[in-house]
Amino acid sequence: MAKKQSNTRTAGGTRKATTKAAAATRTRDARLPEPGTTLTRTYKGREIRVAVLADGFRYDGETFRSLTGVALKVTGYPAISGPLFFKLDATATPAKTTNV
Repeated sequence: MAKKQSNTRTAGGTRKATTKAAAATRTRDARLPEPGTTLTRTYKGREIRVAVLADGFRYDGETFRSLTGVALKVTGYPAISGPLFFKLDATATPAKTTNV
């Protein structure tokens, strides 16, 4: 009888940490503005300002890997698309952007 393997999972799942080299080889989503840009959107009467970084997004003093993470934090809604929330798809009027 073969011994059953144990899959120990942490709270974050089994996603492998990406290295800087791996992150550098990823292609950037064409919908995203250049690093240094600030996205601004009003949500429920609050102005949401997100700084676009080379390797993520900064909102409210916290760094996020994706715009979807920011949209989740802002709305609390788990099934949300960051690019759509910030109106970065081809059909919507884009959120206000400012180059810093």
